[in-house]
Amino acid sequence: MWKKIKNSILNSKESWFCDGESKFTYGEICEIVEKNAESLREKLKKESKCGILCENEMMTAIGVLSCWAAQMIPVPMSMNYGEHSCRNIITASELKYLVSDCEKYGNLLSICTFDMNEKRWIGEFEQQEFDTELEDVAVIMNTSGTTGMPKGVIITREGLWNNVLNIAEYFNINKGDIILIARPLYHCAVMSGEFLISLYKGLNLLFFRGEYNPIGVAQYINRYNVKVMCGTPTLFVQISNYAKRMKQQLPLCVIALSGEVLTSKNAQIIRNSFETTDIYNVYGLTEASPRVSYLPPSKFDESPESVGIPLRDTKITIRDDKGNILGTDKIGNIYVESKSLMKGYYHSPEKTRKKLSSYGLNTGDIGYLNKDNYLFILSRADDMIILAGMNIYPAEVEKIILGFPFVQETIVYGIHGEQGQRIAANIVLRDGYKDMTKRDIMQAFTEKMPKYLMPSILQILDKLERNGSGKLVRPRL
Repeated sequence: MWKKIKNSILNSKESWFCDGESKFTYGEICEIVEKNAESLREKLKKESKCGILCENEMMTAIGVLSCWAAQMIPVPMSMNYGEHSCRNIITASELKYLVSDCEKYGNLLSICTFDMNEKRWIGEFEQQEFDTELEDVAVIMNTSGTTGMPKGVIITREGLWNNVLNIAEYFNINKGDIILIARPLYHCAVMSGEFLISLYKGLNLLFFRGEYNPIGVAQYINRYNVKVMCGTPTLFVQISNYAKRMKQQLPLCVIALSGEVLTSKNAQIIRNSFETTDIYNVYGLTEASPRVSYLPPSKFDESPESVGIPLRDTKITIRDDKGNILGTDKIGNIYVESKSLMKGYYHSPEKTRKKLSSYGLNTGDIGYLNKDNYLFILSRADDMIILAGMNIYPAEVEKIILGFPFVQETIVYGIHGEQGQRIAANIVLRDGYKDMTKRDIMQAFTEKMPKYLMPSILQILDKLERNGSGKLVRPRL
């Protein structure tokens, strides 16, 4: 990995990394990385696993690159998801070493730590034996680790770099542009679709410091004249609302939306704030390294709810529960075939067999392809609500609810009961409508919503739950 990345770095020596406080050229980053790699090689065998956990994401990026330069396998982590999540990753990935920018995380998690700032090892050292399962592996990216034991997604060097090259073919970003990376590299979408693609194309990388904060992100965009940014639709709606209140025109030229189903209402809010910006709506998952498809900016205003067409070497099929391929506009399970698919889940052959088959990768998402081969995502399979034998997709209920002028945000989910599932909705009311009661809201719903899509349970909240990168968390009850 490092050979490929180093070639890109050497082609853009004057481009830079910055976290708002420290700034380094690519050339300086290359020197820092190779010095760290020397220290890692003194202690560790090739292809050893190293957790990466730092106080700021620029140092996380340097830690990942240092591992690759030392021919180690990085396992990115993020304290944004809590100490419990980090401990779960250490356990599931059987980590013995941590690469960090301070010693406190090593002490907190009781793991032998290489402090990149002090260039020294802290804690009791134990040699790790080579694991044949990790041959040709670039990185282990963990997923679903916030509520239980995470799944370690094993991504190969060929698969990861292939995904970066495929993203490069469509993503119109240019050397010298400033990209703001506002989410942890713990996410594969950030690792491939923001960090590595930016290195490949020679962008200037600005890393946001601190926890998720849409106002702070918007201020970074203005202060540093940021041209490129990726994030969830929720984040960009919040940034758009802030810009509207402040009567600001933010300088973004390119936006990529991912991580959530995009509604036409939210697409319009984002477009109204970024009238001339190129907006991509993209789709992927960690198990695909991650990018699967993209909607070109030229199609965004026409069909914003689509996640577009497959990447060059990617094939998407829609299948029923028996594996039969479904035709145009038929709703079913989304399968993906690609060179970028994961090798498997670390030490989990049973889970791997359930996810990978002769059909490719079962994404766990439900959707359809239209006549032009454009993909539409309706729901996660395990989010689907079955009501009196009918399949109800939360996104279609959310789309209707967001159409009411008094609703700022909503999340829809199923609740299991003795009589089967029921539709539940959590909503946040807009300013000016805060005095509305549940009775008022349900009356408004009754007048305009199909009866079978009506929520039977309604909660009015001050805010909806989000994870460490600002993505809405759907309740599971």
